[in-house]
Amino acid sequence: MMGTVGARSTPGEGSTFWFEVALPLADRADQTEQTPARSTALGGRDTAGHLTDAAPLVLVAEDNPVNQMLATRQLDGDGYRTEVVSNGREAVAATERTNYAAVLMDCEMPEMDGYEATRQIRSREIEPNHLPIIAITAHSMSGDREKCFAAGMDEDVSKPLRRIELRDALTRAIATSQHRAEQLRDTS
Repeated sequence: MMGTVGARSTPGEGSTFWFEVALPLADRADQTEQTPARSTALGGRDTAGHLTDAAPLVLVAEDNPVNQMLATRQLDGDGYRTEVVSNGREAVAATERTNYAAVLMDCEMPEMDGYEATRQIRSREIEPNHLPIIAITAHSMSGDREKCFAAGMDEDVSKPLRRIELRDALTRAIATSQHRAEQLRDTS
């Protein structure tokens, strides 16, 4: 079902087991007599549960098709619209033509890796605009996190993507970016 499963255990305290599966929303067409649909967006979704243009747009820069699908499903489930590119060069070009709420940036991609793509995006930024970039990495070696931050990434999540970790990283990065922009505007 293309989900994730996990467990956490603390000796003497107990264990927690969890799973996440993206499930489609129920079709509410048969309930229209009881609950008439409205055309206004509610938190980025219409009353039928479909994403609207008001939902934040996230760029997914990932070369693996399975990882692309997993990321977009998780983001959709959390109320984000997505666009997908397959390498760093495409990510840089996409950020030049579209305003995104955030970018999920795979660190290792063909043509241009995520580190270089992030450096190029940062070199073109004009304050107070700061695009939140979340590193997606398969590595958990010492120094990898520092390498992400040195390139200009704001957060990092490791593969396989876990919905809660991804959601938390996006929330933190977007909130930090918005707070930073407000502070810069206030001091100007």
